[in-house]
Amino acid sequence: MLDKDFHGDWTGRLARCAISAFLVLFAVSCGGSEPKEANKPTPKVNKVTQAKQALKKAIAAEKDGDVEVAGEQYARAHQLRPSHYDTAKRYIAFLIKRRQTEKATEVASEFLNRAPDEIRRYHLLADAQNAAEDWISAHETLSQLLDLDETNARAYEKRGTVQSMRENYNDAVEDLRKAIELDPENADYRASLGAIFLRADRLNEAAIEMRGAIQLDAEHGKAHILLGVVLRKQREFQEALSMHQTAVKLEPESARAHFELGVSQNRVGDNPGAEISMKKATELEPDDAINWYAYGEVLRAMERYSEASPLYRKALELDPNHAKAANKLGIVLFAAGEYDEAETVLTERLRNHPDDVDTYFNLGQVYAKLEKYKLAVEAFEQFLKVAPKTHRDVAEAKRKARALKKKARYRP
Repeated sequence: MLDKDFHGDWTGRLARCAISAFLVLFAVSCGGSEPKEANKPTPKVNKVTQAKQALKKAIAAEKDGDVEVAGEQYARAHQLRPSHYDTAKRYIAFLIKRRQTEKATEVASEFLNRAPDEIRRYHLLADAQNAAEDWISAHETLSQLLDLDETNARAYEKRGTVQSMRENYNDAVEDLRKAIELDPENADYRASLGAIFLRADRLNEAAIEMRGAIQLDAEHGKAHILLGVVLRKQREFQEALSMHQTAVKLEPESARAHFELGVSQNRVGDNPGAEISMKKATELEPDDAINWYAYGEVLRAMERYSEASPLYRKALELDPNHAKAANKLGIVLFAAGEYDEAETVLTERLRNHPDDVDTYFNLGQVYAKLEKYKLAVEAFEQFLKVAPKTHRDVAEAKRKARALKKKARYRP
């Protein structure tokens, strides 16, 4: 039989063990050993700090040209702080620059839905939709913005630009006039109005607005670029060149400025200078097919055909529907004596685009060199069938078709 005092001590020890077990949430031995230490809670992750670090890495990577890392870090920063405006703005701008417009629109739309009363978020979505050339959606977004704030001059400017892309020029001018009325000292709005007049081929009005923008801001790069384009259309080539030289000084990192300078240099016969400008444009904006095509055109003008062909190929890689690049590639291959490859390129073009008039003419010339006279005649006759009577090559096609029929003793 157990001793009474011993029984009392044992009961007390059991009670103390139960209390200890409850406090540490683990069963412990009460036979004299020390209780195990409880697991320490994991410290909370500071998402804001991590987001800032990711954004900083993204900006640095983009500056260094490391697109893959920049994209990953922008996405991470935005995921960690999905409502942070500066992060979203930079991420969307990055996607637009990389021509990932569908993703940019998706990010901007989700960002707006988080705070549909915040005006500046509408601007980000409209910018993405505009980059995607979704003019209808961009117009709707900007109209919603103006319903919330009818004094937002920038929204009127953007909506006017969208209207001009839809060739609704009267509505576009009205929107830009409203923007200027709200902010008459803003050179951007005068330049944008000038751009609308330029698209509408109202060159004198375009020039007036561009000069007005430059009066407001003598260092307005866009106004110099577009005024140069207007002057070039008016065949004022030297003045256009001067404008574009100034634009490059004002905006040395603008691919558009270098591109337009290259075009103006070509117009005044300075193809070596144009080559330098076009090369710079492709370096600054390597995903733009137009830059590569224009670069190829400059080299073709200097009869450097073997160097021009890879530039046209690059343009087609970026834009498979670039008709001029396909035809010019065929032309430089023809000029370089690479007739078989020229035939391949041009027949592929016709297979995908049977309504491309110029390709028939160019293919006819290739067939003639390959002594495929019947095919050459058929190509020239098809050209004559579909080409406008005012086409510059109509007379030449008729002459070549007649000559080839005789040469091959061709009978229809």
